[in-house]
Amino acid sequence: MSTVVVGEKIPLALKLYDNVVNMKVKADIFSMFGDRLATVFLYHVESGLYVNTDLPMPDHKYVMAAYTVEDSVDYESVCERFDSSERMPEEESFVAGQVESSSKSKEFITGVVDEVKSH
Repeated sequence: MSTVVVGEKIPLALKLYDNVVNMKVKADIFSMFGDRLATVFLYHVESGLYVNTDLPMPDHKYVMAAYTVEDSVDYESVCERFDSSERMPEEESFVAGQVESSSKSKEFITGVVDEVKSH
């Protein structure tokens, strides 16, 4: 099981044990309810490794990829689960330092600023 941020590309990959380089490998992507969301073909990279990183992660709790080597009875079908996660908001900047005093009545904090970091 892998975790993928919603909207990021799903890293689909299948390695054939015998390193065959000329097979048609596909992945059927299913929702947690069993609905087929997509079918994509994987491309041979090297030594029987087939990959596809074109499909974005949908906004589902998880999806399952069912890999199939077409026109062959020599390989078993394999499934893989991808959990989704929300993209964390990026902080534009933050202040690092030490608080010298604070006052809840006036809603402010005084202190010494060591540094300000921006992204």
